[in-house]
Amino acid sequence: MFGYFKKHVFSRLALLFAVATSVLVVSTYYVINWAAADRDNIFDMQDAYYHYKLIESWGEFSDTATIRLELENLQIESKIYSAHSDTICSDDYIFDLEKEASLTYWSNTKDVFSLCDFISFQDSDYLTDDHGVVVPAHVSFGDIQKQDRIYPATVVENDRFKTLLIIDYIYPNEWVSFLPLVLLSIVFMLLLYLIIWRFLRPISLMQARILALEKGDLDSKIPIVGHSPCKR
Repeated sequence: MFGYFKKHVFSRLALLFAVATSVLVVSTYYVINWAAADRDNIFDMQDAYYHYKLIESWGEFSDTATIRLELENLQIESKIYSAHSDTICSDDYIFDLEKEASLTYWSNTKDVFSLCDFISFQDSDYLTDDHGVVVPAHVSFGDIQKQDRIYPATVVENDRFKTLLIIDYIYPNEWVSFLPLVLLSIVFMLLLYLIIWRFLRPISLMQARILALEKGDLDSKIPIVGHSPCKR
């Protein structure tokens, strides 16, 4: 196989274009993600503050009917725990169902979700240090995995309660959004390859003739392609 790419100039050219296309797509993907990272942090900072204000608006959590209506309007499921909910999970992160039920103040979840299944990847402490915006409560963004589903989740903590907010949402595949870029890159490289192939075809024919001569074929000829602007 490597001998084939070594002997045929267009095969090597095609391989070069394939590698170039892959490098272009992958580098563009990471450059765009890197460029958007700081902007995403600003959005996360604002989300943390708005989540805090939402929970703060509930006061002492006594009006659970209003809380339910607001969460239904936002299409959010929630579990509100007492401030001592850290004792629900054991060291190996296996939760105690009875203890969780005893520490759950209120819930509108349709499925069985546990605070122990929450995995944080961003929090307000980091965002405050990075951007200087103060969020009075601790807000943590993360995920909850339930069987084969991953749910975006947020935990808001204050002195008395810890509120778990869950959104029934499926994360989009990042590569799906880059599919048009991948297709355009492939089409562009293919067209460029065809153009270069047209200009370099005479060289390929001469290479084929040389290879034929090396094998002892003295009768082979180089076919004439294209038109010469020179006249005799």
